[in-house]
Amino acid sequence: MAILSKHVHTSLPQIPQSCSKSSNWIAMEESEFLECCGSIKFAKEMASASPFSSLQHALDVASEEIYALSEHVVSGKMSVKKKPACDDDEPFASRIDSVPMPSENDTNEDSRRITELLKDGNCKLCPGCAKYTKLSFVVELYHIKVLCGATDKTFSMIVDLLNNAFSHANLPTSFYEAKKMIKLLVEENTISNTEVVGTSQDQKKKIPAKMLRYFPITPRLRRLYMSSKTARLMRWHSEFPNSDGKLKHPRDSKAWKDFDLLHPEFAKDPRNIRLALATDGFNPFGTLSSNISIWPVMLYIYNYPPRYCMKQTSLIMSMIIPGPKMPGNNIDIFLQPLICELNELWKGVDVYDSIDGNNFRMHAALFWTISDFPGLDNMSGWNTHTNLACPSCNFDTVFRRLKFGMKYCFMGHHRWLPDDHEYRHNKHSFDGHTELRGPPPTLSGRRFLSQIESSRKRPQDAVNDGNIPLQWKKRSIFWDLPYWKDNLVRYCLDMMHIEKNVCDNVLFTILDDKQRTKDNLQARKDLQLMGIREQLHPYPNSSKYPASCFRMKNVDKDIFLGVLKSVSFLDGYSSNISRCVDIKKRKVSGLKSHDSHILLEHILPIALRRSLPKEVISVLIELCNYFREVSGKSLSLKNLERLQQRIVLTLCHMEMIFPPTFFTIMVHLVIHLVEEAMIAGPVQYRWMYPIERALGHLKSYVRNKAAPEGCIAEGYIIEECLTFCSRYLEDGNIETRFNRPRRNDDQNENTCSSCSTVLSKIFPALGISRGAHKICSLTPTEKLQAHRYVLTNCSLVAKNNDPDITPEIKWLAEGPNDIVKRFEEFNIHGFKFRTMKKDQGLKTQNSGVVMSAITNSVSNGRNPIIVASDNTYYGKVVDMIELDYFGKLRVVLFKCIWVDTTLNKGIKIDQFGITSVNFSNLIHTGDNETDEPFILATDARMVYYIDDPVDEGWCSVCHMKPRDLFDMGDLNEEELDESLVEDIPFCEQQVENLKEFQLTRDEIDEADQDEMHVDENDDNDCDDDDEIDI
Repeated sequence: MAILSKHVHTSLPQIPQSCSKSSNWIAMEESEFLECCGSIKFAKEMASASPFSSLQHALDVASEEIYALSEHVVSGKMSVKKKPACDDDEPFASRIDSVPMPSENDTNEDSRRITELLKDGNCKLCPGCAKYTKLSFVVELYHIKVLCGATDKTFSMIVDLLNNAFSHANLPTSFYEAKKMIKLLVEENTISNTEVVGTSQDQKKKIPAKMLRYFPITPRLRRLYMSSKTARLMRWHSEFPNSDGKLKHPRDSKAWKDFDLLHPEFAKDPRNIRLALATDGFNPFGTLSSNISIWPVMLYIYNYPPRYCMKQTSLIMSMIIPGPKMPGNNIDIFLQPLICELNELWKGVDVYDSIDGNNFRMHAALFWTISDFPGLDNMSGWNTHTNLACPSCNFDTVFRRLKFGMKYCFMGHHRWLPDDHEYRHNKHSFDGHTELRGPPPTLSGRRFLSQIESSRKRPQDAVNDGNIPLQWKKRSIFWDLPYWKDNLVRYCLDMMHIEKNVCDNVLFTILDDKQRTKDNLQARKDLQLMGIREQLHPYPNSSKYPASCFRMKNVDKDIFLGVLKSVSFLDGYSSNISRCVDIKKRKVSGLKSHDSHILLEHILPIALRRSLPKEVISVLIELCNYFREVSGKSLSLKNLERLQQRIVLTLCHMEMIFPPTFFTIMVHLVIHLVEEAMIAGPVQYRWMYPIERALGHLKSYVRNKAAPEGCIAEGYIIEECLTFCSRYLEDGNIETRFNRPRRNDDQNENTCSSCSTVLSKIFPALGISRGAHKICSLTPTEKLQAHRYVLTNCSLVAKNNDPDITPEIKWLAEGPNDIVKRFEEFNIHGFKFRTMKKDQGLKTQNSGVVMSAITNSVSNGRNPIIVASDNTYYGKVVDMIELDYFGKLRVVLFKCIWVDTTLNKGIKIDQFGITSVNFSNLIHTGDNETDEPFILATDARMVYYIDDPVDEGWCSVCHMKPRDLFDMGDLNEEELDESLVEDIPFCEQQVENLKEFQLTRDEIDEADQDEMHVDENDDNDCDDDDEIDI
């Protein structure tokens, strides 16, 4: 991308800023502000490298997709007023006359680009080649380069090889020439406004210290309606309403519905766009030694269905805020062009709709911002480093400054309890005060704006002594949006980092990590100063203190860490957490955010069962359950209200167990996650995981460390262009980002054409095998068992005494062929199943299976009756076969080993509701003809097992939800299988009254005692890097 070096001194808008010397708000010109800062030298550049930015209309998609792409580009550049009629079967060369040619009003540059584009689009690749033109071949070849991350050198060598092998073909002679052809699809309109501030040497050289690369979003939003494929997706939220009332998408949320009520003209047209803004800083070099932070600002489109909403192909990068330092509170300066454009989009722009074939007035609105907690500080202007750090509680935040811990703690969660709850008067178990206040009120946007305006109107003679920080540090530029004050949610809390910090607090405290535990000598002194929990006070005239109830002994640590070290997850489900565990040092280190997510929601409840007292385990399981349920894909308002009551009680129980230092601001924010989910919908559309993945992808663009921002801009522009082009290639034979198979791809395209229509509905051809298959013969016993299971699960056979024998019944009566296909891997319902033999020697396990079935049993008594009961069977897959009913029907079956369902023999449930199974006691092994080892592949659901470190032979069951499967709300209860879309949480814990709970552990061995009673320095209480240390 060419960067124009135009230094234009213009009158810039006034920006309200807070003066660091007087703490007063002042209005100053942007250039004056930059000069006041002294060290900040700023240059802003509006770099529009938008493919098809001037496209107003689109043509119908022709049979040759690349021809349709060429028509879209050409007609858009020539501002076509009417869609030309053309025949899809007509070759592109004969349609050139129907495309407008450059006129006198067009610039020479536009004429040259369009002429070259038409020339390359009509130039055949080689004589006799009807499939490819020179343009289509280069587009597909360059698309492969971008998709596979090939270097420029690799691409050049491939081009050289093709030229040497096919000298008669019309191929580009070099990588440079191929790139020039691709850039014909990219309309560059770069405007640079540079304000040079600093030394005279900088002014003489005219070198800007900072260059903002801005990509206008209006042409990118227009492009969404130029392709009929994306234009249909943009209407999804209106054309496919939610039928069950659950929250599955932002369109189901209160924030969306209230916005529609306040702005009926905006809600009238479903094509109007709802956006979310996300930003975060990252190191483009990926090395901790390099101190540089680049801040891309990205937009996500909520009109899309859940499957596409947060995908990387759906994001729009609006700007790249350059490094090396983070923008901080000055981020508003960089956001000015974006806010200006959002205001224009709110008024509306004319856009051509390829589906309706006419223009319409498109509007766009920004719903909220997504960032981590420090980023929320910069975006909103609310100071998150003070005693009033919680933006939801606002000035009603409950805090305490710890004298010995020298930090703020945020307790007082019993103010959310009912007015008559006994915990409100329990001073000794909490912070030493009776709590009679109610929860803090929810403030509206207008109330927030009033607070900001009041802060700005402080008297000029009000001098800050330097010890009292400003809570509202600035008036955020987002308030310039006319609808911003009416939004119910403006700055979202990031559950990813909250979950990470909570997990770290729990993990390092129970493991008593000397550097990161929240329970140390300073914490005990604070308890003593507060006059609460005498059992935990330090010993008089000593640096020693009693061992707390939540602190593990060495033998407990060995059991706990042994579980983490030996756990084997599903393929693609998590990273290898065992690499973070050091058994010898009894430590855990190097956990990433997703590792903490998996630990907290799935592993900790199982690993803690043998290591801590029951009361502590129950409270921590409730905490884990909370995160697991609030992060669900489908949320019920009724369940969320119940979940809010549970988390209040859970945090109160944690206050009664853990010291005040444990309750950092990130722990306190947990109580607001449900409140935000009830307003804004599922957290998957508001947390930082998609943003972090996008930032990781941007790192791959950086090849020149001297200009990382330029590399990112160049790489993004080319990939954006080819991503749009790939929508016209996905119907062909080339793999694109839209048709590439998923990790657990289960799309079966090889259906049997001769299969009966009736039987295919009963036994649908779902799933697909992976890897090579073998042809083998079934034993008579196996054939009998497999055929019997098919008959018992066929609704046609269930009709007894039916005089009419259909052809399907006759085909089934003939039985299957003795020859079957045998697989080792099979994907279905988003799961990847493997046999036990295939699992051997792998780091992952994919052979666990669970199935629910209704079984008949005879009751005991004088008059025995047949009773139907719903039983759950746990097992492992040992074989996969495809039965062939001589071409009329094909059925895939899993042969499994099943644990005995007898309680305490093959299955047991402990006091925490966790199910364990024992594979030493099996049923239906397949040895007898009456056994039923087979199940339909369509009935299989996946689980994984974690070995019990104490009870040998037993292992705990962990349920999982499949990848890339979404409940869209358009199915009725009969069609929807809840087990496929919802994660099964652990049982709700009934925590007993903790008034008389013993807070210390007496059974500490001598080695633990020496390790525990060591005087610690004040500086040893180190926080995680992601946590706000205040």
